[in-house]
Amino acid sequence: MACCPCATAPSPKRGWRALFDYYVFGPPERPAEHLPIHARGDLAPLDDQRARRLRARLLNRLNR
Repeated sequence: MACCPCATAPSPKRGWRALFDYYVFGPPERPAEHLPIHARGDLAPLDDQRARRLRARLLNRLNR
């Protein structure tokens, strides 16, 4: 076996780490920086009104 793709593939653990580093532990503006501000939805910066709406939506879904 001269070429085995499994031998050079990244481990699943490294893949998950990269995903979490990017979306969870990285700078908060990075995951949405390619989107226009009006298209970011829940990834847009939070103001008081947006925070209230997000909190209400989460509570509504958790209380079902």
